[in-house]
Amino acid sequence: MEFKVEVRDHTKIIYIFGNMDVHSIHKIEKIFLQEIQKNDSESIILDLENVPFVSSSGLRILVASLKFAKEQENKLFLTNLNPAVEKVFEIVDLNTMFHIRKTIEEAIS
Repeated sequence: MEFKVEVRDHTKIIYIFGNMDVHSIHKIEKIFLQEIQKNDSESIILDLENVPFVSSSGLRILVASLKFAKEQENKLFLTNLNPAVEKVFEIVDLNTMFHIRKTIEEAIS
C-alpha cells in the first residue's frame, strides 16, 4: 500500500495504490486520519483509481474517515472507483453515504 498526497485548489488529494484490506488497514487509517486532522484544506479527495480491492476492513476505515472529516467540517470525496470497487459500494449501499465522482476534476468543481 502506497500513498501520494497533493493539494490543488484548496483540495487535498490522497492517491492510494494497492488493496485496502486487513494487511494494509493500520497504515491506511494512520495516513487518512493524519491528513484529515491537519484540517488544511476545504475538502479531501481519496483517489481510488489504483485500488483493485476493498475489503470490509477497508470499508470500515472509509466510513470512519468520512465521519472524522465531517467532524472537522471537511467534505470527503471518492473518485475513480474501478467497477469492482464501485459494485461493493452499491451492494452495501455506501454509494449513497459518500460523495462519489468519476474524476478528480468533477470532485474539485
